[in-house]
Amino acid sequence: MRIDTPNKNGAGNGGNACGFMVASGSAVPDLGVRRHYTLNINNAMGWIADLLKEIPSAARYKSELEQLLSEHEITKTEKAALQAKNEVLIAQVEAAQREIQRLTVPSHQKQYQDRPEIEQRILLMLAGVEFMAAEEIAKRIAVGQHVADHHLDKLEAAEMIWAEKATYGAPICWQLMSPGRDYLIERGLLK
Repeated sequence: MRIDTPNKNGAGNGGNACGFMVASGSAVPDLGVRRHYTLNINNAMGWIADLLKEIPSAARYKSELEQLLSEHEITKTEKAALQAKNEVLIAQVEAAQREIQRLTVPSHQKQYQDRPEIEQRILLMLAGVEFMAAEEIAKRIAVGQHVADHHLDKLEAAEMIWAEKATYGAPICWQLMSPGRDYLIERGLLK
C-alpha cells in the first residue's frame, strides 16, 4: 500500500488540494477545494471499512466499526420512535389548548358580570338544595345576618335567586334561579 502526502502547496503524488492523505487504489472521495460533498455516515463508514482491509490490525478495528454501525442503527430507531411519540404529544397539547380556549369565555363575551366571592358561595350552596333559609345561609358562610341579607338582596336584584316569602313571621327561603345556575356554569364553578 502506498500513501501519498501533499507537499506544502497541497499537491503531491495523488494527494489532493486539501492536503488529505490518499491511499492508492482505495475509493477515497475527492474532497477538493472547488467541490463540496456531503458525506453521509454510511459512505464514510464504507470508506473506513475499505481502508481497514489494508491494515494488519484491521480485524479489531472492523469489529469496533461494526459495533458503531449497530449502535448507530439502534440510535436511528430510537430517534424515530421518539419523533413519533413527540408528534402524538404535540397533537394532544394542541387539542388541550383548543379545549381550554373553547371553555374560556373572554370577559367581554360573558353574559353575567362577575360577582363577589361571597355571592358565588351563596349561589353554590343554593345549587345543592331546593330551598334554604336566610339564617342558615348566614351561618354556613360564617357572616352576620345583615351581611348575608345584603348579598341575598343583590343576587335577587340580579334575578339569580328568588325568595319565597311565606306568611308573617315565617323565615324567608331562597332558591337558585336559572340565571344563577347559568352564572355558575359559565365560570366553571358548577359541573
